[in-house]
Amino acid sequence: MKLLPALLFCASLLPADNPAAPEQAARGATFFSQSCATCHSLEGKGTAVGPDLTRIARVPPRGILVAIRSTVTQYVFLVKPKDGVAFAGIQPEGQSFWWDLDKLPPEQRPLKPDQIESQQTNTKWKHPPSKSDYSTRQLADVVAYIKWVGYQSRETIDPDSLE
Repeated sequence: MKLLPALLFCASLLPADNPAAPEQAARGATFFSQSCATCHSLEGKGTAVGPDLTRIARVPPRGILVAIRSTVTQYVFLVKPKDGVAFAGIQPEGQSFWWDLDKLPPEQRPLKPDQIESQQTNTKWKHPPSKSDYSTRQLADVVAYIKWVGYQSRETIDPDSLE
């Protein structure tokens, strides 16, 4: 019966006003909930560590895939606290904490500016899809889900068109 809570969570990721998502977007919702929702949110569901992916919904599918597979992002920095080990982190705008991306799921690290020895452009952390064995089909499903949530697109994303 452990499957039931997971299915209910996946179903909760579908748009509430129109739950009849296309099959590919529904598969993408399931994969998103198991992989991407640790760091991203769609429609306020998931964990908003990284950017809310609805902002890229109108980007062409290959562009979304490039963003998913990016290895270095503008949001991630190598942060060295004065009293600790450096970590890959994202600091939400206006917040006094960093998300430690070296932990999975990411953990909040409260750090004031005077507690930071250095902050550099990220050179080590890689976005999980760039270092995981996600199939192109799984990523096409996620792209379809992003587009479904973003603007109710019923477009089928052909995995071959993404390569």
